[in-house]
Amino acid sequence: MNARASGAGTTAATEPRPGAQRWTRAPGRRLILAGLVLAALLSHLTALRAGFVFDDRGLVLKNSWVWEPTPGAVLSNQYWPDHEGTGLYRPVTSFSYWVDGKIWGQHPFGFHLMNLLLHGIVTLLVFQLLVGFFPERVGTAALASLLFAVHPLHSEAVIAIAGRAELLAALFGLGAYLLARRFARAGGIVPIAGSGALLLLATLSKESAAGLLLLPFFHALYARWEGSSDAAGARAESARAWWTAGWVWSAAMVPMFLLRIRILGSIFGLGTVSDVDNPLTSSPVLERVLTALGIQGWVFLKILAPLRLAADYSSRQILPSTTWQVGGLVVAAAGIGSVIYLWRRRDWPLRWAAVFLCASGLLTSNLVFPIGTVFGERLTYLPLVATLWAILVVCTRLFRGAIRPAGIVLLVLWTIALAARTEARGLDWKTNLSLFRAAAEAAPRSVKTWTNIAFGLIEEKRFDDALAAAAKAERINPDYGSMHLAMGSALNQAGRPNEALPYLRRATALAGKRGLNASLEVGNAYVLLGDGARAESVFTAALARDPVDPEARALIGIASARALQGEWPGSRAAWGRAARRLPQDAPVLQRYAYALWQDGAPDSAEIVYRQALGLRPDDPLLRNDLAWFLIESRRGAAEGLRLARTAFADAPTANVADTVLEGRRVIAGCEDAARWVDSLRTAGRTELVPALEETLGVRCPPGSHPDSMRSGAGK
Repeated sequence: MNARASGAGTTAATEPRPGAQRWTRAPGRRLILAGLVLAALLSHLTALRAGFVFDDRGLVLKNSWVWEPTPGAVLSNQYWPDHEGTGLYRPVTSFSYWVDGKIWGQHPFGFHLMNLLLHGIVTLLVFQLLVGFFPERVGTAALASLLFAVHPLHSEAVIAIAGRAELLAALFGLGAYLLARRFARAGGIVPIAGSGALLLLATLSKESAAGLLLLPFFHALYARWEGSSDAAGARAESARAWWTAGWVWSAAMVPMFLLRIRILGSIFGLGTVSDVDNPLTSSPVLERVLTALGIQGWVFLKILAPLRLAADYSSRQILPSTTWQVGGLVVAAAGIGSVIYLWRRRDWPLRWAAVFLCASGLLTSNLVFPIGTVFGERLTYLPLVATLWAILVVCTRLFRGAIRPAGIVLLVLWTIALAARTEARGLDWKTNLSLFRAAAEAAPRSVKTWTNIAFGLIEEKRFDDALAAAAKAERINPDYGSMHLAMGSALNQAGRPNEALPYLRRATALAGKRGLNASLEVGNAYVLLGDGARAESVFTAALARDPVDPEARALIGIASARALQGEWPGSRAAWGRAARRLPQDAPVLQRYAYALWQDGAPDSAEIVYRQALGLRPDDPLLRNDLAWFLIESRRGAAEGLRLARTAFADAPTANVADTVLEGRRVIAGCEDAARWVDSLRTAGRTELVPALEETLGVRCPPGSHPDSMRSGAGK
């Protein structure tokens, strides 16, 4: 490939005219770039308060591959660690999670910060792309980039850590496109090789980036057939360059296909998609296409007025229906009209927008083939570039003459409103509960939305509210497995395991994505029922199913079930394995210490108790447990009493009061313990007194020596 002089391959239809790049030397250039980055970052600042929410947990927090010492696991496995048949292999995205994990640990702030920085860079690339192809429209390019920076519809891609795939695919895809354009203008090995490499990275970030392959071939055809005959030679040269870029991009995707075959077993690797996730998978082709077109029309309205946004639009929020299909017919008619218009008129800005929209969004639209979801706001990230550009091109043509000032005011107000909506949207992503409560306003018929609300309420221990939310999900779809799991989990944690078991067994039978979780909850129900043997059997089967479980849930279940049976050596062994897997988990260490104590290893128990307290020194219940151990084992009753007193000051519960009572009895005798109980009555803590007097009557029966000490068992 011979390098050409810069600009030799330009045409009037596809490239800048001489002198069109003067803006790059203007003093305002850096101001524009800085303003775009600031807008992208400031409008999403609330995202930095978000936690690991929704898919962030499965992809990052609970993904053991992300926390491995080396990146081998994230590079050599499918994208989702526990979801077979998703057809997703995104090693570049997974590697970025691994890197963030090494830098930030399990703190979501750093992961969200990386997303914001990537979005800022993508915004700059969008501006460079638009001003490169349309240098005579610098103002329009700047405004389109600004709208892209602040638009709330793609806040899911920016705020959710799981949206990283969209950001990286856009980053590398736009970079590949810009280098291909440079090659088409000036030639050179470095631009074309770099372009191919970046496209490969884009497709390994998210497979839908393969649709960008349409772009170089579009430019090749456009350069060949459009433009004046006087520039036929230059157009032919430009066309050859774009053809070359297209074939290089095609070759660059071969390694991606080979890797997918090796990791997933096939190029596509997509298994059966649930009707809940995408009801279009089981629809006839025409019905699917019309519904998908109707969804695109609805998305366009959301671009104009993104008032209500949701993290989930699954069944039965969006179902094939006459309404959607009529909307699809309207969109199809508008599309056909646009094609006729663009065919007859050499409208380069709108032609480019139409092709870029297809290249960036067609593969995720359910038009070509059904995908794993009916719709997700994150899917609009890169296609939004084309839509916003087209809207502004049309607006600049409409807002002329006397109405131009009014048009400018409207665009400014729209931009401000979008930025404000994005800032507010960031607050929705703070927790699962806040996210799906917002989703319920936009998608009240989604069974997944109400199910996730139920799980969020369970996390906050609001079990009655969780049951009400799960009941709403049940009315929407009584056969949704995760709904049964939510119902069973709420009943379990509310202390109603007998009622929970039918729901949990149903969830296990329906299996799906939460099959393992349902099995674990069945085991928890048996623990609550006191059936340690059956609980151990269930947890052992769960451990065999997922031996690498990063949360050690099955091991914890086995340890609890063995403790319930009084089998302390086995419980100690299981807690030890769980503690080695979760060395920073204070509750796990706390229970491991207790098992060590009960198995006759008090020295080791004290070491582990103190390790746990070192992780959570402000936890009064943990202080109380260590205090009870020190008092009952006679390894430091005075220290134990001091710990119990501080714990009681922070958490004056009956259990902590009992530890203080025992400490005073052991150190100063029964009379001192009785005086302390009287002081509680005097201080108005009468609710604690009856139970303490009953305990005191057992430990200090009438006629016993006043300083007698009980040889107590574990608490």
